[in-house]
This record gives sequence, C-alpha cells and structure tokens, in this order.
Amino acid sequence: MVIILKEMRGFRNILIHEYAAIDDELVYDAAKEKLTDFNKFKKEILKKF
Repeated sequence: MVIILKEMRGFRNILIHEYAAIDDELVYDAAKEKLTDFNKFKKEILKKF
C-alpha cells in the first residue's frame, strides 16, 4: 500500500505543480486504470474508523 501511495503522491505533484506537460488522455487513462488503488486506499482508511 505504501508504494501505491507514493506513486499517487508523485502523480499528484506532477498535476498540481506542473512539473511536466500534462497529457489529458494520459491522466484519464491513469484514473481509469488506477481506480482500484483508490478503492484499496479507501478500505484501509475505513478499517481505522
């Protein structure tokens, strides 16, 4: 889970801080493909509450 979160953070930094040119199609594809990562993260958070 830690690796996934680090990858999310890196991708977020690229989007927010504009470290690189952003390809909308790439962002869309990543969001679709990585949706399960968000669900895993959500489940882990909900376990704690």
